[in-house]
Amino acid sequence: MASKKSVREMMFRGIHTIIYIRLMQIKPTTNTMMALALFAFCTFVPITQTFAQPNNSKDQRLANSLDSLVKSISTPFNGNVLAAVDGHVILKKSYGFTDFKTREKLNDSSLFDLASVSKPFTAMAIMLLQRKGKLTYDDNVSKYFPDLPYAGVTIRHLLNHTSGIPDYDEYALDVEKYFGSKKVLHNKDLLDILVRLKPPLQFKPGEKFSYSNTGYVILASIVTKVSGLEFNEFMTENIFRPLSMTRTRMFNTQREKGEKIANYAYGHLYSDSLKKFIIADEDPRWGKYVYAMDGIQGDGGLNSTTPDLYKWWQGLTQNKIVSKEMLEEAYQPAILSTGEKTVSGFGWFIESKPEVGKIIYHSGGHPGFGTYIIQFPELNGVFIVLSNNSGRGTKTLIKDVIRLYGNSKK
Repeated sequence: MASKKSVREMMFRGIHTIIYIRLMQIKPTTNTMMALALFAFCTFVPITQTFAQPNNSKDQRLANSLDSLVKSISTPFNGNVLAAVDGHVILKKSYGFTDFKTREKLNDSSLFDLASVSKPFTAMAIMLLQRKGKLTYDDNVSKYFPDLPYAGVTIRHLLNHTSGIPDYDEYALDVEKYFGSKKVLHNKDLLDILVRLKPPLQFKPGEKFSYSNTGYVILASIVTKVSGLEFNEFMTENIFRPLSMTRTRMFNTQREKGEKIANYAYGHLYSDSLKKFIIADEDPRWGKYVYAMDGIQGDGGLNSTTPDLYKWWQGLTQNKIVSKEMLEEAYQPAILSTGEKTVSGFGWFIESKPEVGKIIYHSGGHPGFGTYIIQFPELNGVFIVLSNNSGRGTKTLIKDVIRLYGNSKK
């Protein structure tokens, strides 16, 4: 296993939430401590709606246990949950509101920012281009962006976070310093800053694991360059439309162009001074960051619903997008040049848990949002959680979800 020193779990996009080696283990940093400080206790009553009916008593018990678990979170959960086992949905519920100010209730069509749960989609886009012969995993990044100062870094390194390219946190958290008066950043802006400042590699490519949002921004940029399509257009034509994911899209025109989408679940942060949740854009600490990152694609940026993510999971398990063989390669943890095995595949993390066997997962965080998708291959199941109050309580939730899925086997 890779060194714990390389582990980073972060709550926000640019400071993304991930899980490495031990699900839910946190290495405190300045940024994570700022994010976790937002998790002060706040009381509200979640409102629920039930949509799915389990097929048998065993499924009903698991559904009831999962529902009770969500309701028991001491820092109340606000968001949508979907659970499936044996290939069918047993729980699909909404808890709380799209907007705490208007008190509009969530439903299963409510659209959430996926944050880093976007990364498996970006990886799939690369896989589709590889299948079409448009690129190979072992192509050097310099083939597509020769001005980037990263000789020896391949697409494979980017996919499994072993490139050594530093994360863009420093630039994203101080937009005015690095980008001047520009309000909304796009992928080209980040690539340009890498070319201009030439931040060195953190280590030799393939030598270590280090979670990199920058790597997935570069991957999305490769998709655009190779396909000749805008990233959202490529994803829609090759993934969303074929899987009938009608509510899924890149939503990065919200702030720059003022676009509004009906039934959008706004991300909320808790204000200690106001003693209530506020929309993340209004938060004095994170508002500028949220606004600036609105145009970045690949490491995040996708928006979706729990039913659409279920269709995504079905597309994967039923080999509707790529073959079983291609998917198995994506689910293989990377082996470092030192011989150490990581838990990082192509856009997914892979581990084995005694309760449930193999799990394939990713998590995400962006100011106001917390997201997870966990596949349980041995149970033909999946658990999806989308939160728009900063993922409050979901860390403990996920641990217990694994336990409950394990109990359902007994």
